[in-house]
Amino acid sequence: MKRIFISYAREDADVARRLYADLRDAGLSPWMDINDLIPGQAWKEAVEAAIRDSSYFLALISKHSISKRGFIQKELRIALDGYEEVSPADVFLIPVRLEDVVPAHRALAELQWVDLWLSYADALKKILVAMSTTTGNITGAVAQDMDGPDEEPGVLDLRVDLDEGFASAMEAIIAIAEMSKANE
Repeated sequence: MKRIFISYAREDADVARRLYADLRDAGLSPWMDINDLIPGQAWKEAVEAAIRDSSYFLALISKHSISKRGFIQKELRIALDGYEEVSPADVFLIPVRLEDVVPAHRALAELQWVDLWLSYADALKKILVAMSTTTGNITGAVAQDMDGPDEEPGVLDLRVDLDEGFASAMEAIIAIAEMSKANE
């Protein structure tokens, strides 16, 4: 399964957690320090390894992340180094703007952004589309009632294989976005 690294400023942790949960609920494998580091782990090395092992890097861009010094800038530099090794036809680094700010790094300014601050649901849909159109085999989500014999009534199954085709992928993405919008 493709790993998605989420880079964020501590001040934006609530949005990062929501995005993490929505990506996980979509059947994806997001990685975020506060959720995935374990006690006693050498965190700097673990974060660097997680970035290098990721298929996608979501750079959450805000006034906090662009003005902050520290490890968040190192995360971005590692991702930018990885971006240079990716084919121009593939998506790896996705700038996700949390507010109306311009990324400080020139390389980010040259990539198409997604604006989470305008509509969370629409932005989530665009992120999932970017991931599904570049790999074609990421597991997505579609809400289906599961009232079978082994399931509790009303429980939703949020799994579907996007290999079933682009139409299924789009149905899954729209379902996730609608569910997220309902929770806004």
